[in-house]
Amino acid sequence: MSNTKYTNTGTYHPFLNAMLAYNNYDYSDDPLAISATSLMKPTNMVALERFNKATDKEIDLEALIPSVMGNAMHTLLETAIDHTQPDVWQMFGIPKPDKLEVRQEIREMKSIEGYNVSGKFDILYQYDGSDWHLADLKTMSVWALIIDPIKKKEEFTKQLSIYRWLNQDKEIADIGEILFWYTDWSKADSMRKRDYPKSRIGTIEVPLWSLTDTEAYIVNQLAALTKATTSLESTGSTGIECTELDLWRSDTVFKYYKNPANKARATKNFDNYIDAQNKLLSDGSVGEVVEVPGEVKRCKYCSVLNFCPQGKTYKTLGLIKE
Repeated sequence: MSNTKYTNTGTYHPFLNAMLAYNNYDYSDDPLAISATSLMKPTNMVALERFNKATDKEIDLEALIPSVMGNAMHTLLETAIDHTQPDVWQMFGIPKPDKLEVRQEIREMKSIEGYNVSGKFDILYQYDGSDWHLADLKTMSVWALIIDPIKKKEEFTKQLSIYRWLNQDKEIADIGEILFWYTDWSKADSMRKRDYPKSRIGTIEVPLWSLTDTEAYIVNQLAALTKATTSLESTGSTGIECTELDLWRSDTVFKYYKNPANKARATKNFDNYIDAQNKLLSDGSVGEVVEVPGEVKRCKYCSVLNFCPQGKTYKTLGLIKE
């Protein structure tokens, strides 16, 4: 994209920079097109992205590392499936490899509410006459599931449900599969932490919405986007803000320092002011309580941060960590 300017270019070797900046995503020039993943983003973000599509944007190369790793893993998956031999499939639990039909990275599009909704599934497979099954590869942090597993699995359900809605010409099973690959998994932590994943890779099954519920969600998202875009064009503002959940905002922490002169490490952290204050009083009020507002983590990866009044405010307040 010629209107993209990269920052942090002096940190890495030019070859590494080239890897990070390389992008072979099949973007559409259709002004009515919207992808399944965009539908799932905060409406405020999507409206600003579409409105400022032709405007120069700045992207920190370091922020691209997760997506580049993900793209590389998807390429490996596609190549491996295409080149695995029948005798190897049999070792992997597929007794009749000739009955395994796999389709990969196929984009489908469907027009609705004045938009062209599109989505490209990772894998759609059928074995020996069964229903088709959707599978999606996710490279992600361990903490993505540990911190809020319910919310994360809802995202998976939402995405695969949209893919099923886009592929109604096939009988697709009600359960989708997430093939996960943790990028920051630790064997040591898996052995000593009870709730920590026991393996770096694995599968999570997620229930898919009905076609009716999926379409209702899509219609609702598109209506909100149309309203935000209309407001942006007429007033310069979307009229909405990203929610706490949209922002991936961490909880506010109240740090108690028994020795205020040494702030290298808090004596104890509290999730509310009252408990922190009670600890201060129990120590004879010789310490100090410092409130550390929750970080808005998503803003750091947002391509339209510089066009967003909400993001600019958070940046001024120091809530977006570098």
